[in-house]
Amino acid sequence: MRILALLLLAGCAPPPSVAPGGGASEGRPRTLACRVEDRGLLFKDNASGVIGLDGAMSLELSKGRVLWVFGDTFFGGWNGDGSRRYAGSATNTGIVNGKFVGKPDQIIAFPAMKGDLRVWPLDGIVIEGRAWMYYVVVEADSKQPFGFRTLGHGVAKGNDEGTQFTPVGKPLWEQTSYGTSVMGRGGWLYLYGGGPKGLAFPMSLARVAPARLTEASAYEYWDGKGWSPRAVELFSGGPEMTVRWNGWLRAYLAIYVAPFGKSILARIAPEPWGPWSEPRELVTLDLSGEKVIAYGGKQHVELDEEGSRVIIVTVNTNLFGASLDELARRPEVYWPRMYRVTFE
Repeated sequence: MRILALLLLAGCAPPPSVAPGGGASEGRPRTLACRVEDRGLLFKDNASGVIGLDGAMSLELSKGRVLWVFGDTFFGGWNGDGSRRYAGSATNTGIVNGKFVGKPDQIIAFPAMKGDLRVWPLDGIVIEGRAWMYYVVVEADSKQPFGFRTLGHGVAKGNDEGTQFTPVGKPLWEQTSYGTSVMGRGGWLYLYGGGPKGLAFPMSLARVAPARLTEASAYEYWDGKGWSPRAVELFSGGPEMTVRWNGWLRAYLAIYVAPFGKSILARIAPEPWGPWSEPRELVTLDLSGEKVIAYGGKQHVELDEEGSRVIIVTVNTNLFGASLDELARRPEVYWPRMYRVTFE
């Protein structure tokens, strides 16, 4: 197992932090070195016929019960030479405590989906025992840079078990991906979202009262001074990311991979709206091989240890512009990979 000694957020001098419930925390946010352990690929050895997974967001449904959600999922088997044998796909799937939901089944689906539409899960949150999941609907479009056109973003309500989600009402936003990361604090839900701007991915912040999360008009946006209908850019992030409070760092911690980036990046801030530090490299990624790209850097806070001194992050890889035949010959690609990060 590789152990990488890296510096995180070295040289920063951020302002005093504020704990999630309000009130100043003791001391300044830590500026620490960390150790990083590569824990390998997740869920590759499964008995459900899954041969590839996109994305990897996790949500603790209740104590000891964790849902992992994924985007496009490939089904099939393995050939004698280790390559994939493709038999079909689903646009999203889920795992609860290590077992795929259903055959596996899609956990978010519209009543009727025509054409090549995909429903990809974003982040989720549990409110009074009920799980909610934000999502994005996309359509295959070869004219777009990544082959997809965004149709809208919305929120879906979970069933009693938190294993099936039904979209509620119309999409809340057309282009900005609010719900990429969501967290609760002080009676509000805070949602991060963004959209491509050249090779950057500027992120902004929305908030909503939990009881009104299905109402588009109930959301308000950080404008740099307060809350209004107009949002400003907080920082340049990634299409998939997480923002979580970290008790060890005494700060909010953003984890992401920048578009076409080669490392998992981290930023810290004393409040959800900032001010955010400059990005610092957390994990250097091995992207050897033609066309390999990384994306979807995320933290899985339910796996934190030692008061969040130890965190777990994941990242996905894919082959940019590759066919299914090319992907079949690269079995190590198109899986989430886990890293264990220990702050010192």
